[in-house]
Amino acid sequence: MQILRAGRFAPVPRMSLACVFLILAQVLFPSPVRGQTPPDIPAPGEVFHEIRLIDRSVLIGRVAAVDQDQVVLTTVAGVLIEIDRAQTQELRPVRGRIVGSELWPQDPSGTRLLFMATGRSLGHSDSCAGAYVVVMPLASVGLTDSFTIGAGASPVGEIEPVYLAPKLQVLRRPGVQTTLGTLAVFFDDDLVGIACGVATAGNSDHALTTRVGVFSTGDDVENEPAAMLGDELRVGRRVRLITENYFLSSAIGVAL
Repeated sequence: MQILRAGRFAPVPRMSLACVFLILAQVLFPSPVRGQTPPDIPAPGEVFHEIRLIDRSVLIGRVAAVDQDQVVLTTVAGVLIEIDRAQTQELRPVRGRIVGSELWPQDPSGTRLLFMATGRSLGHSDSCAGAYVVVMPLASVGLTDSFTIGAGASPVGEIEPVYLAPKLQVLRRPGVQTTLGTLAVFFDDDLVGIACGVATAGNSDHALTTRVGVFSTGDDVENEPAAMLGDELRVGRRVRLITENYFLSSAIGVAL
């Protein structure tokens, strides 16, 4: 069996989307400061872990053996890697699952479809960011495991809208998750928004999302509802097919 010895690894390049919003989220909700004491290593088992080394390299595997000086990992491909425990900085279970001989990580954008949010919620202090049609950046932060706040602004055009999207998860079960929230868009002195309920049924590979809400403009609330039906299907390690279908009332069409 092939054995690789790991002391220090070359840094892994890191990329981010809408880095300004991510930096703001990290400033507002910083991670706890960790010391240089190596983390506790769990006993050998079947759970895959992510181990970050002091040079910021990241390894993923199952703990095969551990002692006071070394930890041995078994990768998804079955390769054994011996690591000096003094080089380890952080260890946590991997979010995802094994498909064949490949690790499919948990989808970091599972709380959203193309534009609208799903019934899923970010965890406490988790954050994500995205840009819709390039010019509409949005960042979200989980204030608790159930309450998420999202915000963004478009710097392009004369109107330069600002949008706010808070949501509260009211049901979390393995097959169904629901939230209540609103999407408010501010155009100078004007406000356009929709208060809605969202339900997502399915799993991380295939799920349906329905959204029903009441449309509002300024201080007026329209009586006719708006609805959305979305479908998502994961077809690869980093590929997800998404569709969003909107059903807008006549009042909304006129207001827009």
